Amino acid sequence: MIMNRANYLTADKVKIAGTRTAGWGIKILRTLFIIGLCYIFLFPVYYFIVTAIQDPLTARTNVVVWIPSHLTLDNIRLALELMEYRATLVQTLSITLFSTLGLMISCSMAGYGFARFEFREKKIAFFFVIMIIVVPPQTVMIPTVLNFLSFDFLGIMRLTYRLGITESAGINLLNTRWTFILPSIFASGIRAGLFIFIFRQFFTNMPKELEEAARIDGCGAIKTFIRVIVPLTGPAFITVMLFSIVWHWNDTYLASLFVRDQTVSVQLDRLFLTFENNIAHRFGMMEMRGALAAGSLLTISPILILYVFLQRYFTESIERAGIVG
Repeated sequence: MIMNRANYLTADKVKIAGTRTAGWGIKILRTLFIIGLCYIFLFPVYYFIVTAIQDPLTARTNVVVWIPSHLTLDNIRLALELMEYRATLVQTLSITLFSTLGLMISCSMAGYGFARFEFREKKIAFFFVIMIIVVPPQTVMIPTVLNFLSFDFLGIMRLTYRLGITESAGINLLNTRWTFILPSIFASGIRAGLFIFIFRQFFTNMPKELEEAARIDGCGAIKTFIRVIVPLTGPAFITVMLFSIVWHWNDTYLASLFVRDQTVSVQLDRLFLTFENNIAHRFGMMEMRGALAAGSLLTISPILILYVFLQRYFTESIERAGIVG
């Protein structure tokens, strides 16, 4: 009897030791996995920082590659000068912020309309929303450029031209921020179809009793949307805001098409061509690499700063939007 109890106690101790060993093994594997992911995502940022602040003259002879022996700000100054960073930063911020605000307002109203109102052309209209998501912007490049080249809202400019009031039948909006802001105001900007879909899914799953109670209190559709629905849809608004900011900031295709050199991403894209065509005889490969790294760091810094301060809200908004939608 005593021997059986001793055997049972020994077996239990072995099981507990095995469980603890397995737990420690899982923790070690999890830690190594997280370290590997951190290395994959953080290595480019570390590379940009080291290369941007490293003296190009000492980089050729430095034995330790990833720890600079002599620090300098010359690469950053050169990138600031070649990218015209201050002017383009202001222009990019204005385009991003105003376009994001326009998309949040227009897409939320459109999504609310699809979620709560019934009208005859509802399915056809929502089909076009899905087509905005599916169809790439390259397919409508030419008509979009022609539209902004001679912009005429509801035929007003054409009418004033025929009456002799104005000298042209349209306004040239190319190379202005309005090529991004105006489509955003009318829910047709960058990724507008996806944003309408996000709001529509969010509003569809909200209880209708809230709107019925507001209607009993005498609120109309617009008043109900502003005072009742909008305060409860913070996660959807935060999701759309963050996605819109990132996509507008990183866009190079439409920016190079509409506003040329007036955004930070386009200036970074053309920084390498600037080295090749204009000043390759003045700087070597190390100087060019340092300036390119500095330009990349200047381009991603605002987004990184935004993520550091808003990453908690970003994670919560994505989670809640996914659950509701």
